[in-house]
Amino acid sequence: EMEENNLINLQKLTNNADIEISSQTINLVAQAYDISDNWKQQHNIITGREEENLYKATEKAILSLKKEIVNVKISDLQKKLHVQKLNDDEMQKLSQLTKLKSKISKMLGRNIG
Repeated sequence: EMEENNLINLQKLTNNADIEISSQTINLVAQAYDISDNWKQQHNIITGREEENLYKATEKAILSLKKEIVNVKISDLQKKLHVQKLNDDEMQKLSQLTKLKSKISKMLGRNIG
């Protein structure tokens, strides 16, 4: 049916005679919890769906990677500072990178970078 119509008929799959197919389909498409947006906001109820968790995990992974890249750049500048004096542009870059590291850490919910 997918090849012919390029669509998936969920009703056929959920009502399938094969209990395994029916059960798997229901588990994949059913929402575990359904709470109104009003209740979520008023009572800070977090139920989360798989795609929400995936989005947050991906965002956190990307931010962690960015933070490590910033850490490497800061470390390089600090090593250079121990060997020789940094010029004004390098000092400004070090300051900006340190602020960026703090901002990313805050976004990740970490107090210490």
